[in-house]
Amino acid sequence: MISTSGGRSAERSGGCGGGAASDNNFQRNMAGSQMLTKNRLTRTVLASLLLLRALPLAAHHSIAAEFDSARPVVLHGKVTEVAWMNPHVYLRIDVADEAGKVTNWLLESAAPNYLQRLGWYKQSLKAGDVVTIRAFTAKDRANSAKTDAVTFPDGHTVTTGRIEDSSQPAAPK
Repeated sequence: MISTSGGRSAERSGGCGGGAASDNNFQRNMAGSQMLTKNRLTRTVLASLLLLRALPLAAHHSIAAEFDSARPVVLHGKVTEVAWMNPHVYLRIDVADEAGKVTNWLLESAAPNYLQRLGWYKQSLKAGDVVTIRAFTAKDRANSAKTDAVTFPDGHTVTTGRIEDSSQPAAPK
């Protein structure tokens, strides 16, 4: 390259040629390419955000869709398992019928943080405890229900899934 008095560069003859016009075309092409990249990135980010926003909606379910409030049941039995996890706490209890036949029930309750605000803690129930549970049976699964109220071995009752809870919170052990 040869420097001219105006501070600009000029190509020697016989080089790749094009000079200032070629530089302008290159800069326009680069600007256009950068714009396309920015547009693609913007579209990708927006699509990702929309998908992420939709996940919680698809993941959570309606209680009314799975359980029948017209079919309440009262279960009295021995706790065999407590699964304290998000998004719901699950219990398994063995319930004996009048003939003595034992059936294991799966009960879904509310979220752990909600139950803690009601006074039900991870240590409140353990395998072997005898409880009475008022629940609503599942629409499409046998021996499965959603808890409405749980009466603990010490006699206090926590109404699950409802705002009005009249029980006294039990201190964690």
